[in-house]
Amino acid sequence: MKILSKFYLLIMVLSITPAFTSCEKLSDEELLTNHIWRWDKITSTSTNEDIQDIITLTNTLMTSATVEFRTDHTYTITALNNNEDGTWELGVDNDILIMDGQEMTIVKLTKLELVIEGEKTDDTFGTYSATLYLKKYTI
Repeated sequence: MKILSKFYLLIMVLSITPAFTSCEKLSDEELLTNHIWRWDKITSTSTNEDIQDIITLTNTLMTSATVEFRTDHTYTITALNNNEDGTWELGVDNDILIMDGQEMTIVKLTKLELVIEGEKTDDTFGTYSATLYLKKYTI
């Protein structure tokens, strides 16, 4: 009898749980602006050793960096005790993030993760792509 009552309790809990779960899908803009993003890592497809060294150094220096996108289409990057402010917008199909005129492809955007990819052209290193991974900032 005790097992049967636990079984019924489990069924009740499972049937009530969806009532407390929000089914509302956030827009891409809401996903960007509803919290602060924390630096996770940056990667590059470049096989150039100098680029890979820069990526490694950047990941080391940016471990505590954050990005805050605000609803007024401004943002603040906080890194190494400095703030950098700018403006942002989404492309027409919400698949491009434009920060101060620089376009990056949105690879993934969820409540917990933002992944953007961009291409960089440098006189010394040529053209290479970089992918930035940001995670929801939690204290």
